[in-house]
Amino acid sequence: MFHGVPGPIQHQMARLLQDRDWIDGRFLPENSLRMQTAHRYMTEELQSLGVPYLHRPACFYIWAELRKYLREPSFAEELSLWRCLLKHKPSTAPLLARSASSSLTDSNT
Repeated sequence: MFHGVPGPIQHQMARLLQDRDWIDGRFLPENSLRMQTAHRYMTEELQSLGVPYLHRPACFYIWAELRKYLREPSFAEELSLWRCLLKHKPSTAPLLARSASSSLTDSNT
């Protein structure tokens, strides 16, 4: 079920976004630093585990090759792995269209 953003929240966000000094001087630099730190942490962890991933440092996401953690190459097993990862907190989304039959190229390991 999808809902629109409530009016009072839209109003507060509009006011916040009008504060260019805060956005340019505080929010964007801090957000950029946090994203760089998170990206570095995740890619270092993937490297230490020997997990191939696409190296795209300017992205909001990291595509990692996790097929070696599947018990069998099936959609059901991919969802099972995704649920396990979700339970333990990394933010993940299964790559359903490619599933277990494809591989990452341009990986970094």
